[in-house]
Amino acid sequence: MHPPRVSRYAVIIALYGLLMLLLPAVAGAQAQDPPLASFTLEPELGTVPHTVRFTDTSQGAETWSWDFGDGATSGDQHPQHMYVRPGRFTIELEVCNPAGCDSASAGVSVEGLDALDGGQIFDGGTVYGAINDVTDVDRWSFEAEEGDVVTIVADAAAGSFLETAVRLFGPDGEVVAASEPFGFDFTSLAEISDLRLPASGTYAIETSGRFGTTGAYELTLTLRSTTAVSASFDPASDIGVAPAVIAFQNHSRNATSYHWDFGDGGTSESINPVHRYDAGGVYEIGLTACRGEECGEATQTVVIEASDGGSLPDGVPVTGRLDYEQDVDLWTFYASHGTEVTIELVAVDEAFDPRMFLIGPGDRVFAFDDDSGVGLNSLIDAFTIPFAGTYAIEVGAFSAPEPADYELLLRIDREPIVQASVDVFALGFTAPAEVFFTDTSRGSPTSHRWDFGDGSSGTGGSVSHRYEEPGRFVVRLETCNIRSCGEWTVLLRIAAEDDGGAIALNQTAFGAINGPGDVDEWLLEGTAGLVVTIGVRADDFSFFDPVLELLGPDGALVALDDDSGGALQPLLADVILPADGTYTIRVRGFNDALDIGAYRIEVSG
Repeated sequence: MHPPRVSRYAVIIALYGLLMLLLPAVAGAQAQDPPLASFTLEPELGTVPHTVRFTDTSQGAETWSWDFGDGATSGDQHPQHMYVRPGRFTIELEVCNPAGCDSASAGVSVEGLDALDGGQIFDGGTVYGAINDVTDVDRWSFEAEEGDVVTIVADAAAGSFLETAVRLFGPDGEVVAASEPFGFDFTSLAEISDLRLPASGTYAIETSGRFGTTGAYELTLTLRSTTAVSASFDPASDIGVAPAVIAFQNHSRNATSYHWDFGDGGTSESINPVHRYDAGGVYEIGLTACRGEECGEATQTVVIEASDGGSLPDGVPVTGRLDYEQDVDLWTFYASHGTEVTIELVAVDEAFDPRMFLIGPGDRVFAFDDDSGVGLNSLIDAFTIPFAGTYAIEVGAFSAPEPADYELLLRIDREPIVQASVDVFALGFTAPAEVFFTDTSRGSPTSHRWDFGDGSSGTGGSVSHRYEEPGRFVVRLETCNIRSCGEWTVLLRIAAEDDGGAIALNQTAFGAINGPGDVDEWLLEGTAGLVVTIGVRADDFSFFDPVLELLGPDGALVALDDDSGGALQPLLADVILPADGTYTIRVRGFNDALDIGAYRIEVSG
């Protein structure tokens, strides 16, 4: 008996049904969700000037638009902002991605006196200031047209003893109106109401304290225009690097609707929009502001750079673009001390005359070039890096079309230049002496050749050598890598075991303190009234603090010194000998248990 045959059409129908069940799940998995806006701020309370740090904690955001509540905005993800006026400010954050937008808000309270009294007021609104002493006068300005109607109110802050006064000056500098009444009226409020302005131009509001009163205040300007619609705006920045988020501040007057054209196909009907530019270019932004059928227009230009440099690899050419004549790009790389770099800057467009700076740590310019390459191209050839760190190549132009493309190539010879150096140590510099030489050369040397000055030689990075006889030995080290060699030389003094003995005026002798209890005695013949100077200087490779004593012919102490010669060196200067006879000069260590080392003694008179 055969199993029942399944129709191919039944199989197709079953598969189709299964596909219909899976499609919504797949589509849902691929669809992007709108962002969820949130942020934190710190600190939320303060006194002017008060800096607040904002941390974005949104989910799924790709662009950020901040309004700090005092007229300032930002497109950064984690901005910080300084409040220079007292007040309660509401911060708004709008975040967006291709699926939509979301917003969040929070408040900041700022107390104290105004840190920036005076300034410009755009199209009316409220600002904050403070009269700080009896001579203080704040000056605020605004633009207006002939026939506009204004109301100006200055009110002292709660708890303030300020009695406010307001004067309005016209474009010609003459007083148009004043609020000061005659006499002391015990009110914190000063007002100029419903004043029709006589001319077009810039007006100034002066606020002060009457009768010597001081304190914080709130100034509110209400501006009602009876003239035609005018369009005006400012971008938060007219230069950016793609992708760039630019906020726009609308200053239009007498308008009730707005249409923005951002120059890249994007538009908006918002009063103060924020727009993202994803590609480099020069964009002309147009604003049409209308009231009914009456409209005004304004345009401005922003430049969005396609590239602003970045990390520069070794041996791999990169391309960049200067988007306008004053544009500069910064490319960075890390280099070790002693490495050698060659940098080539080549213009793709023949009309482009490039130039470049090599900038090191601390923003110091180490090299510059304009035309050392072929044609008008730039070249910094075989520059030796003075110390390790991150370096930058600044690419710019003396002249360039808009825009101008270039190619940049960095080559690093990573084999450094050798700089030989050695640390020398010995438990005593008295023959026989075991001296230890520790190689501290820079530049990763791979070979070492030693000449110890006594007819012996050696190899290896850090070595020791035994000097059997006293004497003065010139020690040399030559150390190399495949690129270069370096040489180190030092004069080494090995003293005899029997330090001390006779010494004469204007003579130099050498000795060494060899261990605990060791004292060297030098004998000097002198006469009464003779003026002598005795100095002892420890050898450069000795680690001890010598002490100098002078004993008279009778054994009594004549003079003693530890550090008068500078650092740890003793010096007996201009000592008058009290009698004729043999004087004893003693040299010992300040710390009898620890001070060991070689020295030089000089006697003059």
